[in-house]
Amino acid sequence: MWQKNGLVDRLNASRKGEAREFQYHSELPQPKERERSNSTESETENTIENNDAVTAEVELKAAEDRIVHLEDDLLNAEEIICHLRAEKLQALRQVEKLSRHSPSKSTFTKLQNDQVDVTDGNEEVAVLTQKTKLYENELLIMKKSLIAIQQQHKVECNELMEVVREQEQEIAKLKTDNWKCEERICDLEDENRLLVDLIKQNTQDEAREIQPDRDGDVSEIVTVKDSTPEWTEEWIRHPTPAFDLDSPEVQYVLFTWTSNTRKLQYLRLWLAHVVNDKVDRKVLGKLSLEQLETASLEMVEPGSHFPMGIELPRLSPEVKDGFLTLIVPLLRKQLNRTIQVHSRRYNDGIHFDLRIRTIPRG
Repeated sequence: MWQKNGLVDRLNASRKGEAREFQYHSELPQPKERERSNSTESETENTIENNDAVTAEVELKAAEDRIVHLEDDLLNAEEIICHLRAEKLQALRQVEKLSRHSPSKSTFTKLQNDQVDVTDGNEEVAVLTQKTKLYENELLIMKKSLIAIQQQHKVECNELMEVVREQEQEIAKLKTDNWKCEERICDLEDENRLLVDLIKQNTQDEAREIQPDRDGDVSEIVTVKDSTPEWTEEWIRHPTPAFDLDSPEVQYVLFTWTSNTRKLQYLRLWLAHVVNDKVDRKVLGKLSLEQLETASLEMVEPGSHFPMGIELPRLSPEVKDGFLTLIVPLLRKQLNRTIQVHSRRYNDGIHFDLRIRTIPRG
């Protein structure tokens, strides 16, 4: 009997604990609702959705833990019911034995108490079963809401990724256009500088041809005064190197001069043409005739589409010396043209402009 009373006490304590926990969990969402109602309207929609998702996950986990706890309590209650039923059967057997001889009032009272305990246990099991079903329904609803939030978040992420891809493509296109514009600006600056030099030279030539006044008293020659340094011819003849234009030394000088691939190809083509008239343009680089004619060069040789000279602006002293000591001597190896080299100091006093001309020999 004391075992049965102990089981009943444990069952009642469990019921009281379940009632307190059920009341606690039933009152739990009220602070969360107050917290949600106190949130400011300045929060963005993405932050609200993320907070809802986190809250749903926390509630889902709490509900799952609660279901596991209730299932354990349900198993314990079923075990108690089994023990009570066994005790009931044992009591009935004892009652039958006693009824055969002399049934007493205390035996019937004990039997009635056992039946009441079993009835209470069945009612508690029914309550626990209802609680379990309720929590399972809440868990199902939370799972559905979480799935909906995740799907919506995934759709928004895909839309943002598409916008990012479009912006990256637009940025790449703008960078390409900017690079082309910068290259075109450099070419136009070179052409402008070349045209200014040609105009100055033509003006000086015309000034030298002006005749003195008719009276003959004063013979003056009009000269043009300019702050730009004059071109000076490089008379020093450096020894011819033992290598050719394809050597690493020459390539190093060219790459130090510029990193523009189109300019490098064009200058290589021009150098090879000066050294050898029968050079194959396809081998040296795929340059169209339009690119050759619109390049920032000085003049075009009669009967040909190849320029007679080139001008290299803003060369550092090292690059200038590299052209004079390595490339120009290699150009002078051929005997069909005379190579003239002029240089002048740039306006900044550091860099140099270099002009290389080819004059056909008669």
